[in-house]
Amino acid sequence: MAGESKKLYSPYGPVNEPKIPLLAARALAKIGRSTEAIAILADMLSVIEPTSHLSMKPDVCSLKGDLLLIDGPSQQAEAADNYRQAIVLARQNSDRIAELGATMRLAQVLRDSGRRAEARTMLAEIYGWFTEGFETVDLKEGKALLDQLTAYRISQHHSSN
Repeated sequence: MAGESKKLYSPYGPVNEPKIPLLAARALAKIGRSTEAIAILADMLSVIEPTSHLSMKPDVCSLKGDLLLIDGPSQQAEAADNYRQAIVLARQNSDRIAELGATMRLAQVLRDSGRRAEARTMLAEIYGWFTEGFETVDLKEGKALLDQLTAYRISQHHSSN
């Protein structure tokens, strides 16, 4: 019908709770069925646009990036694009935790491709925004990655002298 928003579907019919397909994709990824998980995410991305579930889109994009990396290093560029998209969407939603998560993932891809300085700069920018919550897992992991990138930068500086 015209004007009717798209719905998410499971094998059992329409899904009223949009997090269910996201959870299903994560579960499939954990058991090594990343191709099926990516298909679910692609379906989700096609129906999220016209619905009110835009706040989920950064998580969907980040998870898609994670799944692409499971398929191997040949998918790094596409995974990085998904993380960049997740960062932009998280900023639009003012969701700093989702932005931090996507930035950490992108920083890891950049680090692994030898672009550590770029990774450190972008991660330091978002991490520096936080003024509290440093005991949370997300911020502890962000700090650990930032410290790792900083330590590498310092060791490279000392070895070149």
